[in-house]
Amino acid sequence: MAATARSTAAHEEPVRRSQFAWGFVDQAIASATTFGLTLAVARGTGPAGVGALAIAWAAFLVLLGAQRALLIEPFLTRASSRVSDERALGGSLVLSVAGGLAGTVAFAAVGVAGGASASTGFAAFAPWIAPLMAQNLLRTAAFRWASGAVAASGSAVFLGTFAVLVLGGMNGSVRSIVTAWGVGAAASMLWLFFVGKRPGGLAPRAAARWWRSEQLRFGGWLVAGVLATAVFSYGLLGGLAAISGTADVGGYRVIESVFSPLSLLAVALANPGIRAVRHSFQDRPAAALTLAWKISGVAVLCMVAYAVVVGSAQDLVFRLFGEEFSAYSDLILPIALAQTLIAAAIGPETLLRAARKGRAVVLVGAGGPALACLIGLPVAALYGFTAAVWGIALAFVPPLVWAVVASRLAVRRRA
Repeated sequence: MAATARSTAAHEEPVRRSQFAWGFVDQAIASATTFGLTLAVARGTGPAGVGALAIAWAAFLVLLGAQRALLIEPFLTRASSRVSDERALGGSLVLSVAGGLAGTVAFAAVGVAGGASASTGFAAFAPWIAPLMAQNLLRTAAFRWASGAVAASGSAVFLGTFAVLVLGGMNGSVRSIVTAWGVGAAASMLWLFFVGKRPGGLAPRAAARWWRSEQLRFGGWLVAGVLATAVFSYGLLGGLAAISGTADVGGYRVIESVFSPLSLLAVALANPGIRAVRHSFQDRPAAALTLAWKISGVAVLCMVAYAVVVGSAQDLVFRLFGEEFSAYSDLILPIALAQTLIAAAIGPETLLRAARKGRAVVLVGAGGPALACLIGLPVAALYGFTAAVWGIALAFVPPLVWAVVASRLAVRRRA
């Protein structure tokens, strides 16, 4: 038995490493596609076009967040054998398309009834929400079968199709650029459908019944966490603006955006990490915990290396954003500390997701923003903005501690 476990672990290790590598490649290409959309709109339509895009994009991110919480992560972590993985993927695809069509109706309504600035972006996005959500599901689901290369190839098809269309002339308006992006998503969706694992057939009503019985409990906790995080995050910014002024909040957001490339870390590590941790957690819980520490180690190492680069290249950063933001250079260190604490929690949080500990995941994910409000706003009122940012950074210590404790408890109970 022990020899079999060691043999399985030895076989899994190179597969695991390759999947983490493909996770980074896939997320880098996907991020490049998103950046390319913003760049194309900025160059083709100017600030007004970017503003119209940003409003619709923020709403679209809400849909993607809900899809990941309700459908994608419950699918990645499922352990039930009542429905095969292929049929579960088919059911998730049916529900994703249904949600995308509902989003299309909502976006089209805003496009018709909204103001001039909002309607342009919403109307442009409306026809493409369903293929975008289907593509997002199929790309991420590939990691359940250790097919990271398939996921990355789907992202490459998306980026390549979009680039060809934009460079070929679809770049004169927000609608034409978003259309090129949507066609890229549709091409990628078809590629993933035929190259990746083929979804099994599941009728819409059967898909809804399966989802309610197997996925709703865990997905409900995740979407509650997404909503709580959004409420506390925006509440923090609104409170800081009321106490310290919008200029200070703008400086804070600019320094925070310097670290935004690291936002791909969580998804790049979680997509392959959930599969790897889930497999270990079923038979070798202690090995799953070890893998979680390794994931956090990689995340922290990347974060620290990036922070050193940012700290040593401050002049370049402020030339890029504007010299007036150099007044906020003292925020770099506390924001880097906050990002490091968040990165350290990625591993144990991945284990909690793989173990489907929904309540614990919510406390880890929403705990930081909630404590940031409770600590940051009073400190801003009493001691000033810089002290508040340090308080916000330290607010992420308790969620990290909880993530470590909860993941160890989950492993102990499984063992």
